[in-house]
Amino acid sequence: MMKRWIGSCVGILAVVAACLVWSPPAGAAASSATAVPMSGGPNCGKRAKVYDKIWSVKAHDRRVVFLRCGEFPYGSSGGWGWRHITSRGHSTELGWDLDFFMWATQETVQGADPQPEPGGTLEYVGPILRIRYEKAAGSYFRDEYKFTVIVIQRNGNVLTAYGDHLRTVPCYSLDWCKEYP
Repeated sequence: MMKRWIGSCVGILAVVAACLVWSPPAGAAASSATAVPMSGGPNCGKRAKVYDKIWSVKAHDRRVVFLRCGEFPYGSSGGWGWRHITSRGHSTELGWDLDFFMWATQETVQGADPQPEPGGTLEYVGPILRIRYEKAAGSYFRDEYKFTVIVIQRNGNVLTAYGDHLRTVPCYSLDWCKEYP
């Protein structure tokens, strides 16, 4: 009887631990993607294959878009996928952690209309707004970004993703920050 009770507690603890590890990033809907990245980004180490899928999401135009490990930039090849994004420092340019960067990528693909680009790619462009409170200033601020995701049209793989900081707007209340300009 005691062994069965210990086994069930271990099973419950394993389920709780799995829930904590696989929780969605802050601000993301729980159903926003089929696989939610763990803190620190995906595992695309040496043994990961080029086409290992990190997540897939249904885009605004109903196509399925995949973020895969991809290839590092090498020689004349610019690389693609997550390895390209991390090696080029696209996420660190904005000062975002990897989870927030992936969330922004998913949200942009889900909400923006794609524009065809030369070379067989689609460009998804959308706004990302980040509200933060600065204790020293005693005020809220809204950072506005233009976020771009480039997707290969023939297979739906993310080629690259990056953002540009447009402006920072001081807000006097949280409600005022939530109003879109």
